[in-house]
Amino acid sequence: MGTEREQIEATIRGLEAQRALLGDPVVDAALAPLCSRLAALDPATHPSSQTLKQITVLFLDVVGSTALG
Repeated sequence: MGTEREQIEATIRGLEAQRALLGDPVVDAALAPLCSRLAALDPATHPSSQTLKQITVLFLDVVGSTALG
């Protein structure tokens, strides 16, 4: 039957195909939870899944280096 992602994407396509018949408000209301679930399935796009990494920056100011440049 397919993965959950494939099922949601197929449902979204089906709803979009019925937009003219059902109307924008109905389709938009039905799509909202589907799009939310689809976003939750993809950790790369989910804001809470972002990780912070520590970096080190080294800055060196040598006396007289401007004249050498």
